Formats: sequence, C-alpha cells, structure tokens
Amino acid sequence: MYFELNWSNVGYCDPSGCKVAAENLFAANGITKDRYGKVYVGSAGSGRIYVTERQTDNRLVVTDVIPLGAYLRLSGSECYSDRE
Repeated sequence: MYFELNWSNVGYCDPSGCKVAAENLFAANGITKDRYGKVYVGSAGSGRIYVTERQTDNRLVVTDVIPLGAYLRLSGSECYSDRE
C-alpha cells in the first residue's frame, strides 16, 4: 500500500543543534528570505507561497499565504491550474 506523505517542516541548525522552525507545511520545496527578514516557503504541491516571520526563538510563524493559481500533482508529473 502506498501513502503520499506531502507534509513537511522547515528546520535550521546552529551550534546547539538542529531544530524545527515551522511545522506541517504542505509540500514545502523552496525557501528564501527578503531583505526585511520575511521568509517565503514555496509549495509546488499546493500552488501556494507561505509568508512567514521569524520569532525571537527562531520559530517561523505563517502570516500570509499567496495563492499561485497552479500546482503540481505530487504523484505524477501533471501540472494543474485554477485558471482557464
């Protein structure tokens, strides 16, 4: 039996060890930070970009979700769009 496990976490490592910064993001597959400190996590599987803010304890809190209008089906190579 095959189960797709599409949920993912964002982690980081420092001299004290590795920790999870954000949990249960759907199919996270890309990450970048802007010059103001916001961290963007892309999700090709859901067609969204999660906008996060770093907290003082280094956790990332999702503050916004940007829908892209297209997503990839993770069990194949098809691409779907919400647009006509």
